[in-house]
Amino acid sequence: MGALAVILPDANIWIFYLDEAFDPEHERVSVWMEEWMAKSRVLVPAIVETEVFHYLARQLDAKAAEGAIRRFLAHPGEVITLGPTINRNAASLLLSQPDRGIGGRDATILVAAKRHDATLITHDQALFRVAIDWGLDAHDPAVREKTTGSDL
Repeated sequence: MGALAVILPDANIWIFYLDEAFDPEHERVSVWMEEWMAKSRVLVPAIVETEVFHYLARQLDAKAAEGAIRRFLAHPGEVITLGPTINRNAASLLLSQPDRGIGGRDATILVAAKRHDATLITHDQALFRVAIDWGLDAHDPAVREKTTGSDL
């Protein structure tokens, strides 16, 4: 049996997965995530986890937020903590990509994906383009047409 694929879903993918108000993104992402979470190593940078909690608590009513957060906490992923090495590398990447539309959070996610040889799963087109340019695989399951830098 071959090695498991490693995926790193960005916050927007988790939000589409957990918030049914997004149509048609919720359905597309849910189908994709259910399939790939079952057969992949899923990475969740702590910064993504925090961003998802923030969104769910602020955008959903209390009962829906509680259910969505409980569902998110049950994800099969491995939480990646940030540290000096990831942060320094993210700062260097951010400085090397002026005017590309990415910020510090995005650079941190890119560095984590590269460090773990993960396919970045995102709907953020600036982040997607920098990932591809930086030599990472990237995929956007929220769109109907195939948008991938890999064979996922």
